Amino acid sequence: MKRVAASVTVGVFLFTTVVVGAAVAHTYVAETSLSIHKEPLGPTQAGTKVFVFGRLKSARAACRSNRWVKLMRVVPGPDKAMARDKTDGDGNYRFVRRPLSDQTVYARFIGSFKSSIGHSHRCLSSRSRIRFIDVS
Repeated sequence: MKRVAASVTVGVFLFTTVVVGAAVAHTYVAETSLSIHKEPLGPTQAGTKVFVFGRLKSARAACRSNRWVKLMRVVPGPDKAMARDKTDGDGNYRFVRRPLSDQTVYARFIGSFKSSIGHSHRCLSSRSRIRFIDVS
């Protein structure tokens, strides 16, 4: 009788472990998008503060908060990373620049991937549209 009770107990334990483990395990792939804005609007004088800002958007909070966004400058050859900022809880980022000449810039999020047993979380990369900084 003790063997039957022990076998039933072990069987119930294994069953609940497998069922609960499978229910908790999950995988997701989330899309992201980046907006970009500039202030002040219009042409600015050389050396004047220019704010470049925007928001990393995603349906998953883990894909928009506390993520690195890079400010990229369009140049011949590979584009140049100028600065990086970590997003806040809402996905907002901000760069302060003092350009001396015209610049064409965009924001880039390289995406992220995190995996452990039974879990896989992927945030897809995204890139903002191009923004021209006109320095007069």
